[in-house]
Amino acid sequence: MTIRKEVNNNKQKNVKEEDEDDERPLLVNYNNKLYDIKKFVSKHPGGRKVLEKVAGSNIDKFMKGEERIMGVKHEHSEAAFEMLERYSLDQNFKVWFF
Repeated sequence: MTIRKEVNNNKQKNVKEEDEDDERPLLVNYNNKLYDIKKFVSKHPGGRKVLEKVAGSNIDKFMKGEERIMGVKHEHSEAAFEMLERYSLDQNFKVWFF
């Protein structure tokens, strides 16, 4: 979600724009596999900004808790890895080709 300011009758107000309807994927690489986590960003316990910050990069070191992201160093649970697998593009392609 992005917030922009609009000037209306000399008053500023915040206008929220939902970008979940945006068709662009939010891609990350984990263990040499590509994932589109766009549908997960609003559910992420650490917040959407964390995932947007790592978009387009390899997330191995963050998932394993080896490096800090936005000041936090966190080793993810087995459940988190299983959840990530749901967003695997490899998995989606297998469905289409079998």
